[in-house]
Amino acid sequence: MYVTKDDDVWHMKWMKRALAMAEEALETGEVPVGCVFVRENVIIAQARNRTNELGNVCWLFGPKLYD
Repeated sequence: MYVTKDDDVWHMKWMKRALAMAEEALETGEVPVGCVFVRENVIIAQARNRTNELGNVCWLFGPKLYD
């Protein structure tokens, strides 16, 4: 896959959003993990680590995603 300079700009934008989500996790005492799913330059899902907040390390039903 060839990455253009425009692609780099978008990739940086979405990475910054994922890092912001990780920062939110850190501020609430969580391990700083954030994730952003993007399709055609639109966020379709985003989430952060909430293990301590939810009180369940073995949450097997998948993360609840927020927009």
